[in-house]
Amino acid sequence: MEQRSGIPAEPQAEPTVSKSTAEIAAQALAAFAGVAVSRYLGLELTITLLAGAAGGALCGLLPYSVAKKRNNLQAGRISMWVCTGSGLVLGILLALPVALLATVAVVAASRADAPASVAEALAEDRADRF
Repeated sequence: MEQRSGIPAEPQAEPTVSKSTAEIAAQALAAFAGVAVSRYLGLELTITLLAGAAGGALCGLLPYSVAKKRNNLQAGRISMWVCTGSGLVLGILLALPVALLATVAVVAASRADAPASVAEALAEDRADRF
């Protein structure tokens, strides 16, 4: 414990994590569904699908990071999910081109929102201040 000016510090209680019954039930249902799907599809196909989705999510980080830098999180999240889904379907063979196209789309959309000239940007800034 830390003391300041002769007064002992009060002990800090550790935060507790409390899960609701709905959260526990949802996690149990997801685990049950995962086991059922893996038994139905087979272990090899399940691993292939999960690896494809993980590869797609990794590819989706490119447009997500570009969108985050350009303050367009909605486009970043959408592109991340689209890349993950395309990775699930055809792996990195589809996810990488989709990620590149999504990145180009994010850059083009952010340029379309930008003012055409410095004078327009200054006029917008002055209008926002008053």
